[in-house]
Amino acid sequence: MATQANKKATGEKLVRFTLPVERDNAGPEYFAINGRNFRIQRGVEVEIPEYVKNFIEKWQQERAEAYFAKMKVHNEQPDLTTF
Repeated sequence: MATQANKKATGEKLVRFTLPVERDNAGPEYFAINGRNFRIQRGVEVEIPEYVKNFIEKWQQERAEAYFAKMKVHNEQPDLTTF
């Protein structure tokens, strides 16, 4: 969930973003991108630079793809409540 918010003094475009709570993971996630560190609490709306939001969305997509590929290799039924 992201919407345009404003620009930081450095000129970065900031967006509002909420990292969803997962069934087995309600804790924060840590990201280090371009020499900057971000700690994002799940389920809490935060303002972050747009490039960080884009990175997180790509990361979520890749995690889901890896999970489903693993389930396919092991001939297991995926748990759709995981994502």
